[in-house]
Amino acid sequence: ALRFREFYQCDFDIIGTGYSHLSPDAEVIRAMSEVLGALGLNFTVKVNHRALLQALCQHAQIPDEKFLGVSSCIDKLDKSSLKEVQKELVESKGIDATKAEILLNYTTIKGTPADVLRILESNEILMSSSSGKAKEALRDLHTVSRYLKAFGCGDEIEIDLSLARGLDYYTGLIFEAVLRRNNSSSSSSGGSAAAAAAA
Repeated sequence: ALRFREFYQCDFDIIGTGYSHLSPDAEVIRAMSEVLGALGLNFTVKVNHRALLQALCQHAQIPDEKFLGVSSCIDKLDKSSLKEVQKELVESKGIDATKAEILLNYTTIKGTPADVLRILESNEILMSSSSGKAKEALRDLHTVSRYLKAFGCGDEIEIDLSLARGLDYYTGLIFEAVLRRNNSSSSSSGGSAAAAAAA
């Protein structure tokens, strides 16, 4: 049977040029956090970066042309087990099982920005095997983390390497707020599409 649900949708967009790097992304996350906080909701804002996901795929020696298909599988990790996602990567996406395992081991990493960035920066193999993608992503994540800390939005922010939403159109930072009582319930999300808009 079909189910019909009524809901409200609100958009928050920043359009234009001349902004400091990643300040618009941080402002959107700040607005998201303030609205959800004002509603009295218990939530976490998950943050990731397209270039970091690309770096993880390169590190696992997964061909660039398979990136979007692989990302669509990673995106299912909030509802499916690692074994189920690995099976799909191997059987549906044609990824070698060992390479899929290497990639998925990274997607279990999540935590405070300081902790996750420290873990990734200490991984010399990852940092040297991804054509600069990992360093680019970590610089951006450091930058947006500093903005958010200055805005007073630190406690609810989490870097989650399994977040892989909207990679058909987001070109940099990606983020999503989820209610803590139900980790699979997304209440808001977004990301950076500046480079795509300029193309």
